[in-house]
Parts: sequence; structure tokens; C-alpha cells
Amino acid sequence: MFNKRTLACLLGTVSILPAAGPAAMAQATGVELSRSQYGIAQVKAQNYTALGYGVGYAQASDNLCLISEYFMSLAGERSRYLGIEGANASNVGADLLARYYYAPDRARVAFGKAPARVREMFEGYVAGYNSYLRQKTASLPAECADSAWVRPITLDDIYRLVESRSTLMSAKFLGPGLIAAAPPSAIGEKIASAELPPGPSHRNDLGSNGWAFGAETTVNRRGLVVGNPHFPWQGENRFYQLHLTIDGEIDVMGATLPGIPMVTLGFNKDVAWTHTVSAANRYTLFELQLGKADPTTYLVDGKLHKMRKVPVEIEVRAADGSVTTRRHIFYETIHGPVVTSPAADLGWSKTTAFAAGDVSRTNFDQFETWLEMGKAHDVSQLREAAARRGGLPWVNLIAADRNGQALYADYSRMPNVTADLLGRCKPSPSVEGLTKKARAFILDGSSSRCNWTSAKTIPGGSMLPASAQPSILDEGYVANANDSYWLTRAGAPSPILSPIVGQGAVPQNFRTRMQLHEIARVLTPDAGSSARPISSDIARELMFGNRNYAADMVLDNLDEICRRAAPDMANACDILAGWDRTNNLSSRGAPLFNEFWLRVNATPDLFATPFDPADAVNTPRDLNVGNPDVVKALVGALRDAVQSLTSHGFAIDASLGEMQTVTRNGKVIPISGGSGVDGVLNVMRNQGLTRDGYAPVHGTSYVQIVSFDDDGPIADGILAYDQSSDPQSPYYSMQTELFARGQFYRLPFTAAQIAAEPGRVTVNLPDDPILHRRAR
Repeated sequence: MFNKRTLACLLGTVSILPAAGPAAMAQATGVELSRSQYGIAQVKAQNYTALGYGVGYAQASDNLCLISEYFMSLAGERSRYLGIEGANASNVGADLLARYYYAPDRARVAFGKAPARVREMFEGYVAGYNSYLRQKTASLPAECADSAWVRPITLDDIYRLVESRSTLMSAKFLGPGLIAAAPPSAIGEKIASAELPPGPSHRNDLGSNGWAFGAETTVNRRGLVVGNPHFPWQGENRFYQLHLTIDGEIDVMGATLPGIPMVTLGFNKDVAWTHTVSAANRYTLFELQLGKADPTTYLVDGKLHKMRKVPVEIEVRAADGSVTTRRHIFYETIHGPVVTSPAADLGWSKTTAFAAGDVSRTNFDQFETWLEMGKAHDVSQLREAAARRGGLPWVNLIAADRNGQALYADYSRMPNVTADLLGRCKPSPSVEGLTKKARAFILDGSSSRCNWTSAKTIPGGSMLPASAQPSILDEGYVANANDSYWLTRAGAPSPILSPIVGQGAVPQNFRTRMQLHEIARVLTPDAGSSARPISSDIARELMFGNRNYAADMVLDNLDEICRRAAPDMANACDILAGWDRTNNLSSRGAPLFNEFWLRVNATPDLFATPFDPADAVNTPRDLNVGNPDVVKALVGALRDAVQSLTSHGFAIDASLGEMQTVTRNGKVIPISGGSGVDGVLNVMRNQGLTRDGYAPVHGTSYVQIVSFDDDGPIADGILAYDQSSDPQSPYYSMQTELFARGQFYRLPFTAAQIAAEPGRVTVNLPDDPILHRRAR
């Protein structure tokens, strides 16, 4: 294992520069790094290599432990360094999946074919990250100061990261089933359930709200974008703010994820964009007809194929410190790896198995796409960049420009599976009904005409072309909250496309209904109110007003039920009746409703008026007070909610600010917001009620509200959990405290704004040989 001396030696092998103290440090050539008063990493460089170098250095300085642990995980080394005892038992499965699904071989080949500027940015990132680590070897953050897994990185780490980022919305669903797959006759190949990585709690474990308004809807007839991604508050999926500039080449500001040196959502002087997690499918399953004599063979067009065995090894540290080698075998077909899912009745028998085809893997195109988007002069160019190579991963695109055009598109990478192909490639009748349980489409794997993973057999290749994907470009408005493309504006559903893109004419989630209702309330109000065009202030008011849509849907009827069927709950009923139906800090009754709705929202036949595609924003609705089973569920849920609060030491009229908090360096910070299941747009998800209340773990993250004037963008924003995960960093809690007070700040974009900002700090970057390399 590494100690600090070993680490210094390793760092010496990565760069020809010796480890030097600040006094001996040569200044970097061709790159400048400054930090805004709230820690935004402002990188100005002469070329893309230097740009990546500055980002790598900045990200390491803010999140070294977090990123180091991420790279350890991607290398399949959690069992080696953290062991497998207790809660770490699932490290075995996580490491096996990483060694197989994130193996660098495929990405190494793709990297060699990527555009030069993409390669240069990642090479620069590696050098910048290692430069910071070399500089700080003797003074690592306390969280990982003595951790053997803190090490210099190489391009192999980037290749694994690309696989991980690309398959974020597929590997987490497929992972447990990939690891568990073993032939029925296998001996010693099966893995214990406790060793499997946990599956996601629901389909959109990552989510977002994204709005774009065009000239017909805004105060100044220019575009306006509201981006509110809902992402984890801990771990490798925390957003990071940055501003990247190469004079005359690119000038873009926004956010990215650890390990990615490009702005993935943000704005330049002409256009702004955000992303939401798309409802499209990234993979399909294939039903395999197995050979009679060998369950590791399968038939395609009557020809017998042999599965390829892919052995994987990991090192496992026991409680006594001893290290052993664990081996596992994955099985691959021409469609993809074999997968099982006992919960969906998809097993591996002597006659049938299932393989997963994943279109997301090894997607280096996403990075060139984001660079091109960052250089776009209007949303037409932005759309062209997104559509050109199908590079966007698992996300919708919502954008607007200074000319007043607004855009929604789902040009994310999808399997080339049309409605026609789904119709002619159905699996066997006994399997067809399992599609819903498997949360994936299942195709006939015995016919090559159904194998979309092969560009030779499917016209147009393996990816659904942009011409078959949804797109809206006009001067109106668009909004998405992780439902499909079908309803991006109230009363104007889009034509239904292939089911692989997402389901149309289905009930919408409460956040979708809430945002469309709120936008329509302003733009097309009921009689007696005047329409108002959208401004940044109004957009912020709508997104962060913390209205609870579920409360508006049920509380009027619930009060009636309380009085009639639950007189013992009169106090709780009074509290809910007096609640302002928001998830603001001062809202008394919000926690009580949260506990109630958590228990009852999935009750069958909860609403009396069913879903109507012609009125999708307002249906289903009307609490089904005439159904005895529903009334029983409602009363029971309210009693359980009261019991939950009191048993954890809270009054049933506790305010949200008393219960939902984060602690930063000993300071308790109240956090507003609520569950997306409630239809609260300012999502704040927690891990459940404890005696300490609610601890936010996921929700509002990087927020940007961007409008335009004659001079360029006017952007207000916040990074709710702040730039750094290091408690000793000055950028650990400043923005969190702003967010807790309901405040945003003006994002400094122009050179004059940057120079005038108080508290700006210039960072002395160390030089590195890579900065003297000629651009390709």
C-alpha cells in the first residue's frame, strides 16, 4: 500500500518535474486559474491542453478525496482498500462490475479516434490533477490523508470514467444482473446476494427540472433558461462550477461533473442550455434460444454461437488484513453480456437466457458535442451540434438564445429500435409479458434482423437517428421534469414516437404537472387575472416557491375525511388545514404531510377522476373519498405519520426548518425544499426520518437562471451544496448558506465582471511539461 513517500515516488514517475515547494515552483505557461468569491474555477488558457490542465488542478484542489475514491471505485479496488466487512460487502459486486463494464480497452481505442481537442483536454486534466497532488503530497485533506488509494491518475482512469459516465443510466440497472448471471450448471461462479451492488430505488434516481422561454413569453423578447438539476449532494455526481476561456475560440460558463473538463450545461454570450434526465431507454434485452447440449451456446438465424467467457479478478482484503484474489466470469454474446433478473423472472435456464444490448457504452462523442455546444451562436447551431453524432448521454436538451428562440430536444444516444422493429421482433409469448417487470424492452435474439447492436443488420446503424427523435424549436416555451418528450407545454402534446424514446399519452409525474400548471398560471391565467410575461424573477419565484402540488390535490378532501372517519386525528387535521402548503423553512405541517404522503401516494384508485390524455396536466385528480379502501389507507397513513414524528422526538406541528438541515463545520443550516413525489419543484430528497430529522442527500444542485440583453448573458445561480467536499476549503459552505437564505448571486461572465468581483483569488499554477507540448 502507498504511504506519502511512496505516493511522492509514484508522482515522480508521472511527470518529469520533481516535487517542489511553492518557493521553487515555476509558474505555469499558457494557463491562468482564478477563483471567484464563491469559488467558481475560472480557467483562461492558450489551448485546450492548458484548459484541461487548469480544470484538473482546480477540481483536485476542491475535491481530491472525493475524486480519488471515485477513481479507486472505477478501477475495481474498493474490496482491496476498504474490505468487504459489514456494509462493505457489496464492494465485491461493485468491483467485479467495474473491472468488467468499465474496463479501459474499448475506450482506449475510441480515445485514439476522438477529435484532437478532446484528447488534449483530458491529457491536460490528468497532468493538472497530478500536478496538484504532487504539490500537496505532504498535506492531503484529513479525510484521505492516510488512504492508500490516493494516487496519481493516468489516461486509463479517464477511459474507465468515460465508460462510467456514459452508462450511468444503464449500468446501475443492469449491474446486479450482469454479476449474478451464471449458467445453470455453473459451479463456484455464483455470487452471494449481499455482495451485489444495490439497484436504484426508482427509474429516475437522477432527475431535473429544465425550462426554456422564447420571445413570445419573455419580458424582453429574448430567450431565458432555468436549469435546476436534481443530483446527489455527496459522491462523484456532485456538480462543479467552472468558466472556460480560450480567446477567440471558446468562452463558456456553467457546470460539469468530477473528471470531465468540459462545461456540460451552462451558457456563453449567445445561448444557454440545461439538461434533464431523459425517459428514453438506453438498452434492450434479447431473449436467447440456447443450444440443447450446452447452455453457453445460442442460436441466431439457426446457426449455433458460443458465448465468450470474460474472466475478471479482484483483490479482496479480509478483516485480518490478508489479501486474496476473487475470480468471476462474465458471459458475452453478439448482442451484449448475459444478464439475469430474478425479480423480473428473467433467469438462465437450460433453454433460455437473456443478453443486454447497451447503446451507451464508450461514448466519447459526448465531449466533442459539449465543446461544440459551448461555441454555438444560437440554438439552431446548438441543436445541430447535439444532433450531429448522437453524442449526448441519457439527457434531454433545453435551451434558449438571445434572439428569442427556445429549444427542447432529446437527441440522447438511444438504441435504433423503431416501433416497427418492436412489432416484428417480439420475444416468445411467455416472455413478452415480463417487459414491464424487467423495465426494458425484450427482443427476439434468435433473429439477426432484430439485433440493433449490429450496424450490419439494422439500416442506419445502432443508434436512433435525430430525424426519429423529438425536437421543438420556436419562440414559445418548453419544460421537462423527467417525463418523456410527449408533454413539454400545457395542452400541446407532441406526436407519439417509438416507445424506445419514451411513453406518450401516459400519466405525468407531479413535478411535470406542477411546472406546467405554474407556467400556465402566469402566461395564461384564469379569467380575472392578467397574463404576465416571464422574467428571471418570475421564473425563480415559480421554481423555488416550494409549493406542494400533492397538498393542493388532496388536502381539501382530506379534511372532510378527518372529521368523518378519524376524529382522534383532529389535531393533525387542524395542523394540515392551517399549513400554507409549501415546503418553506417556516412551514408548519410540511413534515407531517411529508410522512403522510410518503405512505399513501401509491394507493390503488387513490383518485376518482382517471387520467385523460386530453387533460394530462390536471388528471388524475379528486381524492376518491367514496372508496372505503382509499379512506382506510388515508386514515392509516395519517396515524402512521403522527406516530413517526412523535417516536423520533418531533412535534407533529414541527416546521420544516427545524427538521431538514445540513451541518457544515458544526453549523446547522436549515434547507428548504421537498420530495419530487409531492410535486415540489425544489427537490430535496432525504434518506428517511431519523432522530436528527431529515438530512438532504439529493436534489437541487447547480441552478442557473440565464436571460440576455444587448451585451450578453445575465445569469444568476447557486451551487446548493457548494464547490468543495473538503471541510477545510473556503468553498465548503458559503453557497450552501446563501441557498439556505433563499439567495442566488450574479455569475460573473465578462472580463469586466470578473475583474470587478470582490474576493477573487488568482491561483499560482505550477508549470508542467505538457504545457510546452505543441498542439496537435
